[in-house]
Amino acid sequence: MKKALFAAMVACAVVMTGCTGSFKLTSSIYKWHSSFDNKLTDEFAFLVSCVLAYPFTLAGDLLIFNTIEFWLDDNPIDTFAAVRAADGSEVLLTRTGDAVRMETAEGVFTFTRGADGALLVTNEAGETFTATLQGGVMTMTAADGSVVASFTAA
Repeated sequence: MKKALFAAMVACAVVMTGCTGSFKLTSSIYKWHSSFDNKLTDEFAFLVSCVLAYPFTLAGDLLIFNTIEFWLDDNPIDTFAAVRAADGSEVLLTRTGDAVRMETAEGVFTFTRGADGALLVTNEAGETFTATLQGGVMTMTAADGSVVASFTAA
């Protein structure tokens, strides 16, 4: 019995080494509840999150998402991200492979990396844009110099 228990513990230690994961789901709840300007609202959201959200997000990260990330090197939580346009409107980001699709009020844009590492941005019509990042603000500029869209990290 002791040998079997010891063998099971060694097997678990070998299989689970380095499998801590990034806890993306739990991190997204933290970013949400700490994003309020009012400290009282922030504290209330934190307390509610501790009771209603964190137990489930931690369990999901521990049992599902971090395991997927360990074996496939890709966390499914990376698929969606929250971003806001400069005017405050919602933006949906969807990751598929090496590309990111961004749906905005201004249109749909696809971001990919070129062979030289540069960020390539194209819209549904196939037009290309230049993307620059300063601080937390990304600005997309057309070939004629006009600003197509501006976004800030949420």
